[in-house]
Amino acid sequence: LLQLALSLIPRLLPSIHEADRQLLENALEIMDDDRLQAYADQASTIDIGTITSRANVETLQRLRDNDPKLTNLAVCRERRRGRRVLGGGGRDSGFEYYCPSDPEDLGFAGTGAWWAGAFIGNNKNLRELVVYGSSFAEANNSLPKFLAGVSRNQSIRGIRLCGIDLSNVDILRTMNLFFENNANLRRVDVTRCDFGGEGDRLVSSMLRCCCQSLEEFKLDGNLDEGERPTRTIAALRTRTQLKYIFLDNMNVGSNECRTLAALPCFNNLQELNLMGNNFDDDGVEALMRALASDNRLRTLDLSYNPLITTRGLQSIVGILGRPTTKLSELYLLWNGVNDEGADILAGALANNRKLTTLGLLADSEDNTIARRRLIEANDNLITARGWQALVNALCNTSSLEATYRSNHFLRWLSASENNLPSIGDEDGGAAILSSLAFSLETNRSGAKEAARRKIIEHHLSSDEGMCHFAGMDRAVLPRVLAWVPDDELSLDRVYRLVRNLHSDMIGFVPTSVEAPAVRRSKRQKTGGH
Repeated sequence: LLQLALSLIPRLLPSIHEADRQLLENALEIMDDDRLQAYADQASTIDIGTITSRANVETLQRLRDNDPKLTNLAVCRERRRGRRVLGGGGRDSGFEYYCPSDPEDLGFAGTGAWWAGAFIGNNKNLRELVVYGSSFAEANNSLPKFLAGVSRNQSIRGIRLCGIDLSNVDILRTMNLFFENNANLRRVDVTRCDFGGEGDRLVSSMLRCCCQSLEEFKLDGNLDEGERPTRTIAALRTRTQLKYIFLDNMNVGSNECRTLAALPCFNNLQELNLMGNNFDDDGVEALMRALASDNRLRTLDLSYNPLITTRGLQSIVGILGRPTTKLSELYLLWNGVNDEGADILAGALANNRKLTTLGLLADSEDNTIARRRLIEANDNLITARGWQALVNALCNTSSLEATYRSNHFLRWLSASENNLPSIGDEDGGAAILSSLAFSLETNRSGAKEAARRKIIEHHLSSDEGMCHFAGMDRAVLPRVLAWVPDDELSLDRVYRLVRNLHSDMIGFVPTSVEAPAVRRSKRQKTGGH
């Protein structure tokens, strides 16, 4: 009878007496696993048009039919392309939407959303699921029912929970059940959720429910002021397969850094993101000391930790100097990096061939309030002198050899392609910015091409620059001359250089040889003969 009543709820909703409504709502609240299974079994026959708004019909139909092309689903308040739905700043490319904000979806006791949860629970092709708590703002009791259905899914590999009240016992219980049931889960992202002041304890309990094969774990802003993620980090000890750890805005201090550094998975990490915390140089040094020579770290983000000074920066650049380093992205926004720090970074870039991104400038798309306040104050404390040191590291024009040995690998100073620092013209800002933009853009063409273009720009574009070839080794000279642009002015300069070089270096040069420009002029006058 209960199953029959459940199937008729959407059709009978307008005429159900208030007392009966409350009775059925209570029945929904106390459904055990057997009743939930019976409810899920009906998902294959329910008329989808009666349980959701028109905008959601196609998505729910595809979910129920196990459409193999529907692998990514975002449950949100409204469809808005370009929203961030994945951990690590990913976009919603390839995501479908379910928006349970209409009365037809939230409805009486949230039955429409519960059906959607049942479809997800039965689905075998879904790989990524994002759930925004604001989607259920008009009917808070519908979210536990939705997640109860989701908890049965075993195909999802990545889940993101954003803005959800996880202090709610029913919600936390269903999520822990999902973590226990799903042995395929690889990525967990919990962002801006409410734990009622017990975030560390509750998050650690969630972690203990996750499977051992978890590879990525992200927390962002889930702790109240004064809370420390002590238990959370300790719970990571048993997750030896972790490759990506994000603890953004989680009150991580230097003691927590030491605990992190002691994790068995630490040297297997490919990305470590600790932005927006409050550890100092001691915490940085603990992390860097723990990195073995064969570590796999490729991305390190220590941005928005203003207690980090030049001392902490010294330990970081020590990693950059290792020949075995794999670190390709390093973010140090708003860390007290000043001109002295810029000198240190410039020195580290001299012999580094791996780093492609050195994040010293804020992403223009970073719109979070706390970060915007810092950006408005200043990205870092680097002045024109510090930026000039970095320019020299990327393209040292003092000699042709110095240019060749410059850094041709660093390509970005932020996530935005054309983002450059603000330097006043009175400090030579225009020239510094021009050189910086040229070097970064040139490096994006590849190291060999970058070296060639820098040498052409600074040593082959004038008669004075051509003099650098005069003392060059005879075996190297032909290769370098091959880099000269194939234009009339450059070829004439090479001709004059060759005529003036000592004959015992390049061999005999006949005096009757005419310059390329002269030969072309004569051919034009004689009609090409």
